[in-house]
Amino acid sequence: MRPQGLKGGGMAGINLPAGARVAFFGAVRTDDPGHGEPMVVTSTGGTVKVTPFGAYPPKGRATAGVRAQRFLKGETDVQVAWVGPRPVGATATGDAVELPATDPRRDGSGFAVLLGPAVVGHLIERD
Repeated sequence: MRPQGLKGGGMAGINLPAGARVAFFGAVRTDDPGHGEPMVVTSTGGTVKVTPFGAYPPKGRATAGVRAQRFLKGETDVQVAWVGPRPVGATATGDAVELPATDPRRDGSGFAVLLGPAVVGHLIERD
């Protein structure tokens, strides 16, 4: 059996250099009218960026990917990455974090924040 599973017959693998880490890998639903357009949220711990998913070009097989956040001096990696509807942020202790306004630049550096989010997701409304 292939590592991608039986249904991934024509799927290409992902080559990562030694020491590389993946911050997010998944499928994104873009046709859910109840939640609006998905947003991409990335954080380096010092900066946070919220960008509409539609700003990113679709990629086919065997591509190098798309940069989601440009690093500022002293930043070396993305600590949080999330894609989905109505993003909200929280610290590791559960305190709410105000996310910055939407940035239409898919490879911008984001906005400085005092405490970057440790957790990003969407708010689940309960009856």
